[in-house]
Amino acid sequence: MNLVFKCLVPIVFSAACWAQDNRIEVQDQKSLAAIGQLVALLPPSLNLKDAPIYDSLTLRRFQENSKKGLTTKYSFCSAALIPTEQIVSAGHCAEIFYLFAKLKVTVNFVPAGFGSGLSRIKQIFKFGGFGYDKIIKNDWAVLDLVDKLPKVKPLKFMKLRKENEMNIELISAGYPQVVRGQIYENKRLFTGSCRILNEQERQSTHLPEVVPRAVGVYATNCFVSVGNSGGPILARMNRPEGSILFIVGINVASYRNEASGLGFAVPAETILNAIAE
Repeated sequence: MNLVFKCLVPIVFSAACWAQDNRIEVQDQKSLAAIGQLVALLPPSLNLKDAPIYDSLTLRRFQENSKKGLTTKYSFCSAALIPTEQIVSAGHCAEIFYLFAKLKVTVNFVPAGFGSGLSRIKQIFKFGGFGYDKIIKNDWAVLDLVDKLPKVKPLKFMKLRKENEMNIELISAGYPQVVRGQIYENKRLFTGSCRILNEQERQSTHLPEVVPRAVGVYATNCFVSVGNSGGPILARMNRPEGSILFIVGINVASYRNEASGLGFAVPAETILNAIAE
Protein backbone atom coordinates (compact mmCIF):
# COMPACT_ATOMS: atom_id res chain seq x y z
CA MET A 1 0.00 0.00 0.00
CA ASN A 2 1.16 3.47 -0.75
CA LEU A 3 0.05 6.92 0.30
CA VAL A 4 1.33 9.34 -2.31
CA PHE A 5 1.79 12.94 -1.25
CA LYS A 6 4.05 14.32 -3.97
CA CYS A 7 2.58 15.13 -7.36
CA LEU A 8 5.92 14.17 -8.91
CA VAL A 9 6.03 10.57 -7.71
CA PRO A 10 4.92 8.25 -10.55
CA ILE A 11 2.05 5.99 -9.48
CA VAL A 12 -0.23 3.36 -10.96
CA PHE A 13 -3.90 4.23 -10.54
CA SER A 14 -7.22 3.18 -11.99
CA ALA A 15 -8.34 5.78 -14.52
CA ALA A 16 -11.90 4.53 -14.85
CA CYS A 17 -13.31 7.81 -13.54
CA TRP A 18 -10.94 10.00 -15.55
CA ALA A 19 -11.33 11.15 -19.12
CA GLN A 20 -12.25 14.23 -21.04
CA ASP A 21 -15.78 14.66 -19.78
CA ASN A 22 -18.34 15.10 -22.56
CA ARG A 23 -20.87 16.29 -19.98
CA ILE A 24 -18.98 19.54 -19.44
CA GLU A 25 -21.50 22.13 -20.59
CA VAL A 26 -20.69 24.94 -23.01
CA GLN A 27 -21.14 27.62 -20.35
CA ASP A 28 -18.48 25.88 -18.24
CA GLN A 29 -15.73 26.47 -20.78
CA LYS A 30 -15.09 30.04 -19.64
CA SER A 31 -14.84 28.86 -16.01
CA LEU A 32 -12.43 26.06 -16.91
CA ALA A 33 -10.11 28.67 -18.42
CA ALA A 34 -9.17 29.60 -14.84
CA ILE A 35 -7.53 26.21 -14.27
CA GLY A 36 -3.88 26.28 -15.19
CA GLN A 37 -0.43 24.76 -14.87
CA LEU A 38 2.54 25.78 -12.77
CA VAL A 39 5.38 25.92 -15.28
CA ALA A 40 9.03 26.42 -14.32
CA LEU A 41 11.36 27.90 -16.95
CA LEU A 42 14.61 25.99 -16.58
CA PRO A 43 17.66 27.88 -17.91
CA PRO A 44 20.35 25.78 -19.62
CA SER A 45 22.81 26.79 -16.87
CA LEU A 46 20.66 25.28 -14.09
CA ASN A 47 22.46 22.91 -11.71
CA LEU A 48 20.26 19.82 -11.66
CA LYS A 49 21.73 18.73 -8.34
CA ASP A 50 19.77 21.47 -6.56
CA ALA A 51 16.64 21.52 -8.73
CA PRO A 52 13.40 19.82 -7.59
CA ILE A 53 12.89 17.87 -10.83
CA TYR A 54 11.71 14.27 -10.54
CA ASP A 55 10.23 13.82 -14.01
CA SER A 56 12.46 11.74 -16.29
CA LEU A 57 10.87 13.23 -19.42
CA THR A 58 11.74 16.74 -18.26
CA LEU A 59 15.27 15.70 -17.33
CA ARG A 60 15.79 14.29 -20.82
CA ARG A 61 14.38 17.41 -22.49
CA PHE A 62 16.53 19.62 -20.24
CA GLN A 63 19.69 17.75 -21.17
CA GLU A 64 18.87 18.02 -24.87
CA ASN A 65 17.92 21.71 -24.66
CA SER A 66 20.87 22.72 -22.50
CA LYS A 67 23.27 21.53 -25.22
CA LYS A 68 21.52 23.98 -27.56
CA GLY A 69 21.40 26.79 -24.99
CA LEU A 70 17.60 26.61 -24.80
CA THR A 71 15.21 27.07 -21.87
CA THR A 72 13.12 24.04 -20.87
CA LYS A 73 9.49 24.35 -19.74
CA TYR A 74 8.62 22.12 -16.79
CA SER A 75 4.93 21.72 -15.90
CA PHE A 76 4.82 20.23 -12.42
CA CYS A 77 1.42 21.02 -10.82
CA SER A 78 -2.08 22.37 -11.39
CA ALA A 79 -3.77 25.41 -9.84
CA ALA A 80 -6.83 27.65 -10.19
CA LEU A 81 -7.30 31.41 -10.36
CA ILE A 82 -9.51 32.79 -7.57
CA PRO A 83 -11.29 36.20 -7.25
CA THR A 84 -8.50 37.80 -5.19
CA GLU A 85 -6.31 37.60 -8.33
CA GLN A 86 -4.31 34.84 -6.66
CA ILE A 87 -4.08 31.12 -7.34
CA VAL A 88 -4.83 28.16 -5.09
CA SER A 89 -2.89 24.90 -5.33
CA ALA A 90 -1.47 22.08 -3.19
CA GLY A 91 1.00 22.86 -0.42
CA HIS A 92 3.64 20.55 -1.83
CA CYS A 93 3.35 22.41 -5.15
CA ALA A 94 4.10 25.65 -3.28
CA GLU A 95 7.13 23.96 -1.73
CA ILE A 96 8.43 23.13 -5.20
CA PHE A 97 7.86 26.74 -6.29
CA TYR A 98 9.79 27.92 -3.21
CA LEU A 99 12.76 25.70 -4.09
CA PHE A 100 12.78 27.00 -7.65
CA ALA A 101 12.53 30.60 -6.39
CA LYS A 102 15.65 30.05 -4.28
CA LEU A 103 17.43 29.03 -7.48
CA LYS A 104 16.15 32.18 -9.25
CA VAL A 105 14.06 30.04 -11.60
CA THR A 106 10.92 31.74 -12.93
CA VAL A 107 7.66 29.87 -12.36
CA ASN A 108 4.56 30.93 -14.33
CA PHE A 109 0.88 30.24 -13.90
CA VAL A 110 -0.45 29.34 -17.35
CA PRO A 111 -4.28 29.23 -17.46
CA ALA A 112 -6.20 26.96 -19.82
CA GLY A 113 -7.92 29.84 -21.59
CA PHE A 114 -6.49 30.17 -25.10
CA GLY A 115 -4.90 33.57 -25.61
CA SER A 116 -5.59 34.62 -22.03
CA GLY A 117 -1.95 35.23 -21.17
CA LEU A 118 0.11 33.98 -18.24
CA SER A 119 1.50 35.41 -15.03
CA ARG A 120 4.71 34.93 -13.08
CA ILE A 121 4.21 33.64 -9.54
CA LYS A 122 5.47 36.22 -7.07
CA GLN A 123 5.36 34.56 -3.66
CA ILE A 124 3.45 32.29 -1.29
CA PHE A 125 0.63 34.28 0.32
CA LYS A 126 -0.82 31.63 2.65
CA PHE A 127 0.57 28.18 3.31
CA GLY A 128 -1.09 25.34 5.19
CA GLY A 129 2.21 24.35 6.78
CA PHE A 130 2.27 21.02 5.01
CA GLY A 131 5.13 18.68 5.73
CA TYR A 132 5.41 14.96 5.23
CA ASP A 133 5.10 14.40 8.97
CA LYS A 134 1.82 16.36 9.07
CA ILE A 135 -1.78 15.58 8.20
CA ILE A 136 -3.04 15.93 4.64
CA LYS A 137 -5.49 18.77 5.35
CA ASN A 138 -2.52 21.16 5.62
CA ASP A 139 -1.45 20.45 2.03
CA TRP A 140 -2.77 23.65 0.45
CA ALA A 141 -1.43 27.06 -0.50
CA VAL A 142 -2.51 30.39 -1.96
CA LEU A 143 0.08 32.18 -4.10
CA ASP A 144 0.39 35.76 -5.32
CA LEU A 145 0.80 36.58 -9.00
CA VAL A 146 2.87 39.35 -10.54
CA ASP A 147 0.54 40.09 -13.47
CA LYS A 148 -3.23 40.39 -13.61
CA LEU A 149 -5.19 38.12 -15.94
CA PRO A 150 -8.20 40.22 -16.98
CA LYS A 151 -9.25 37.79 -19.72
CA VAL A 152 -9.65 34.90 -17.27
CA LYS A 153 -12.81 34.53 -15.18
CA PRO A 154 -11.76 33.36 -11.69
CA LEU A 155 -13.42 30.51 -9.81
CA LYS A 156 -15.09 31.12 -6.44
CA PHE A 157 -14.93 28.81 -3.42
CA MET A 158 -18.03 27.18 -1.97
CA LYS A 159 -18.41 25.30 1.31
CA LEU A 160 -20.35 22.06 0.99
CA ARG A 161 -22.97 21.32 3.61
CA LYS A 162 -22.23 18.11 5.46
CA GLU A 163 -25.58 16.58 4.53
CA ASN A 164 -24.97 17.26 0.81
CA GLU A 165 -21.34 16.12 0.48
CA MET A 166 -22.07 12.63 -0.82
CA ASN A 167 -25.02 13.65 -3.02
CA ILE A 168 -23.30 16.01 -5.44
CA GLU A 169 -21.65 14.94 -8.68
CA LEU A 170 -18.30 16.66 -8.88
CA ILE A 171 -15.86 17.53 -11.65
CA SER A 172 -12.15 17.06 -11.08
CA ALA A 173 -9.81 19.09 -13.29
CA GLY A 174 -6.07 19.32 -13.80
CA TYR A 175 -3.07 18.51 -15.95
CA PRO A 176 -2.03 14.88 -15.38
CA GLN A 177 0.98 13.50 -17.18
CA VAL A 178 -0.39 9.96 -17.45
CA VAL A 179 -3.99 9.24 -18.48
CA ARG A 180 -5.12 5.67 -19.14
CA GLY A 181 -1.54 4.58 -19.52
CA GLN A 182 -0.71 7.24 -22.11
CA ILE A 183 2.06 9.71 -21.28
CA TYR A 184 1.51 13.35 -22.26
CA GLU A 185 4.69 15.38 -22.60
CA ASN A 186 2.69 18.49 -23.49
CA LYS A 187 0.00 18.38 -20.84
CA ARG A 188 -3.54 19.49 -21.52
CA LEU A 189 -6.52 20.06 -19.28
CA PHE A 190 -8.47 16.92 -18.43
CA THR A 191 -11.75 16.79 -16.56
CA GLY A 192 -13.55 13.85 -15.03
CA SER A 193 -16.70 13.14 -13.05
CA CYS A 194 -16.23 11.92 -9.49
CA ARG A 195 -17.74 12.15 -6.02
CA ILE A 196 -16.97 12.18 -2.31
CA LEU A 197 -17.02 8.72 -0.69
CA ASN A 198 -19.26 7.89 2.23
CA GLU A 199 -17.96 6.42 5.48
CA GLN A 200 -18.66 2.82 4.46
CA GLU A 201 -16.73 3.27 1.23
CA ARG A 202 -13.84 4.89 3.10
CA GLN A 203 -13.64 1.89 5.43
CA SER A 204 -13.75 -0.60 2.53
CA THR A 205 -10.54 0.88 1.15
CA HIS A 206 -8.65 0.02 4.36
CA LEU A 207 -8.34 3.73 4.99
CA PRO A 208 -7.98 3.21 8.78
CA GLU A 209 -4.31 2.50 8.14
CA VAL A 210 -3.81 6.13 7.14
CA VAL A 211 -6.56 7.76 9.24
CA PRO A 212 -4.12 9.74 11.42
CA ARG A 213 -3.06 11.69 8.33
CA ALA A 214 -6.44 11.74 6.57
CA VAL A 215 -8.51 13.62 9.14
CA GLY A 216 -10.45 16.62 7.88
CA VAL A 217 -10.15 15.88 4.15
CA TYR A 218 -12.47 14.50 1.51
CA ALA A 219 -11.86 10.95 0.36
CA THR A 220 -12.96 10.77 -3.28
CA ASN A 221 -12.83 8.58 -6.34
CA CYS A 222 -11.29 11.51 -8.24
CA PHE A 223 -8.16 10.60 -10.17
CA VAL A 224 -4.98 12.15 -8.73
CA SER A 225 -1.84 11.58 -10.75
CA VAL A 226 1.48 13.12 -11.70
CA GLY A 227 0.90 16.80 -12.55
CA ASN A 228 -2.68 17.36 -11.44
CA SER A 229 -1.97 17.87 -7.75
CA GLY A 230 -3.39 21.27 -6.84
CA GLY A 231 -6.16 21.02 -9.41
CA PRO A 232 -9.67 21.88 -8.20
CA ILE A 233 -12.69 19.73 -7.54
CA LEU A 234 -15.72 21.61 -8.83
CA ALA A 235 -19.47 21.54 -8.20
CA ARG A 236 -22.04 23.02 -10.56
CA MET A 237 -24.74 25.07 -8.85
CA ASN A 238 -27.77 26.85 -10.26
CA ARG A 239 -27.86 30.55 -9.50
CA PRO A 240 -30.12 33.36 -10.77
CA GLU A 241 -27.43 34.26 -13.31
CA GLY A 242 -27.21 30.67 -14.53
CA SER A 243 -25.28 27.44 -13.86
CA ILE A 244 -21.93 28.22 -12.20
CA LEU A 245 -18.90 26.10 -11.26
CA PHE A 246 -17.49 26.52 -7.75
CA ILE A 247 -14.32 25.14 -6.15
CA VAL A 248 -15.28 22.77 -3.33
CA GLY A 249 -11.87 21.14 -2.82
CA ILE A 250 -8.27 20.86 -4.01
CA ASN A 251 -6.76 17.52 -5.09
CA VAL A 252 -3.60 16.84 -3.09
CA ALA A 253 -2.84 13.12 -2.69
CA SER A 254 -3.79 9.56 -3.59
CA TYR A 255 -3.87 6.26 -1.79
CA ARG A 256 -3.73 2.82 -3.28
CA ASN A 257 -3.64 -0.84 -2.47
CA GLU A 258 -4.02 -3.89 -4.67
CA ALA A 259 -7.81 -3.66 -4.77
CA SER A 260 -8.65 0.01 -4.77
CA GLY A 261 -7.50 3.57 -5.12
CA LEU A 262 -8.83 6.91 -4.08
CA GLY A 263 -7.95 10.54 -3.96
CA PHE A 264 -7.76 13.04 -1.13
CA ALA A 265 -8.87 16.65 -1.38
CA VAL A 266 -8.59 19.58 1.02
CA PRO A 267 -12.11 21.06 1.49
CA ALA A 268 -12.71 24.64 0.37
CA GLU A 269 -13.90 25.43 3.89
CA THR A 270 -10.44 24.66 5.34
CA ILE A 271 -8.77 27.11 2.96
CA LEU A 272 -11.41 29.82 3.37
CA ASN A 273 -11.21 29.67 7.17
CA ALA A 274 -7.41 29.91 7.09
CA ILE A 275 -7.42 32.86 4.68
CA ALA A 276 -9.89 34.70 6.92
CA GLU A 277 -7.63 34.40 9.99
